[in-house]
Amino acid sequence: MSRVWVIALWMGILLDAGCSKQGSTTVACTPPMTNWEKPGPFYGLMPVMNKVALDSRGMIYWNGQRVSFSELSELLGGAGKMDPQPITFLETEMGAPCKTLDAIRNEMNRTLNCERHGPCGEGIMTVWQAMPNPPERPVS
Repeated sequence: MSRVWVIALWMGILLDAGCSKQGSTTVACTPPMTNWEKPGPFYGLMPVMNKVALDSRGMIYWNGQRVSFSELSELLGGAGKMDPQPITFLETEMGAPCKTLDAIRNEMNRTLNCERHGPCGEGIMTVWQAMPNPPERPVS
């Protein structure tokens, strides 16, 4: 195999990894909502978080437990009434169904009032947890 062909194959695999198969076409899902938290350093203690996960088969998880969409909606409603309200974090596996991803984002945004209060985040959890604190703000 030529080196160019191997590189082209890997590029195709990497580009396809962030997409969802719909029929015979591959499409990219919409980007995360702009008003949601993005991975970045936390100062001090990591805030309380609920984790919503969507896998490539379209299965939904709440803090590691598989739930239906209606159960997720109820759980989000309960989280929205907590004081203080925890951050609800969405992590999506590559190849997850775009329609399900959009439905989860919209439900989180509606139920948790993310546009107004900002308790929603999306990204890769390990990136958030491993993010170092800047030198000027050490953890106390």
